[in-house]
Amino acid sequence: MKILTVSDVNTGLELLGFSEKISAIVPEVKTESLIIGGCTENQAREYISRGAGRVYVVGEADIKNPEEASEAIVAVYSQAKPDLVAIRSSKNSKDYAARAAHKLGIGTISDIARIEVRNGKLLFVRVILSGKVVAYQEAITPTIILIPPGKFEPPKPKVGEGEVVNVKVKTERRVKTVRIEEKKKAAVKLEEADLIVSVGRGYRSREDLKIAFDLANVLGAQIGCSRPIAADLKWLPEEHWVGLSGHKVKPKMYMATGISGQMQHIAGIMDAGIVIAINKDPNAPIFQYADYGVVGDIYKIIPLLTKRLSEIIK
Repeated sequence: MKILTVSDVNTGLELLGFSEKISAIVPEVKTESLIIGGCTENQAREYISRGAGRVYVVGEADIKNPEEASEAIVAVYSQAKPDLVAIRSSKNSKDYAARAAHKLGIGTISDIARIEVRNGKLLFVRVILSGKVVAYQEAITPTIILIPPGKFEPPKPKVGEGEVVNVKVKTERRVKTVRIEEKKKAAVKLEEADLIVSVGRGYRSREDLKIAFDLANVLGAQIGCSRPIAADLKWLPEEHWVGLSGHKVKPKMYMATGISGQMQHIAGIMDAGIVIAINKDPNAPIFQYADYGVVGDIYKIIPLLTKRLSEIIK
């Protein structure tokens, strides 16, 4: 089996972890990498040291441009002839992966949760329908696999031999870009957070979120939120949104405060280590998924918890 990983230079190493996981299951796996947007020789060599036998570099394409990224994939695909194309899942990559799949006439499997083997067959496990159903899908190769961030750790560096191939791609732009405006983002990287304190509709006002921020500050945690806080009320930017349509996180500890725990939200925290829930409704669905639950008023419990933890941590 041959796997081609596709990424920019900064995000592709974890995809080599996906390939390493496959190689532990399937014999004779070969891995090659496509880096879109350019890289230095040393950066390309790092991919080789972590398992890539060949690194294709398309420096003239912009991975943020779906048309250019898809053309880069198509051009390298004809040379690499992979069975699986592994791409880090994001809104942008889902766009260019779909374009590439259409041009190549191959399928896609999006947002895999894990890999399993049953009856000698390699299966990709997905959580679908807002977390209500687990789907086991067998890839009819060749196919494109979209992998959520943080699912696999980059392999450890070791001595490896390989080659770096520069590829030129000509793209026919059918859409003219008039202007690109960067969306303001909060300094939040929930996928990398070890501790998350998340807020929900149980808070009565934007100002009241301060008690959660105080708790997060004591713990050294990031702040997350449920869909209504980011999408409906706009109390926090979308970068804080945890759930099926937001970020899928896997912290060591996830504390849900004032969150009822609908399936859309649960789908985003299924990989969390420990889940703690604080909610005044004893029948809130979040308690079905929590390792520890506190039934009570967040306005009373959180300030007390913050005070006690600050005393212990000091």
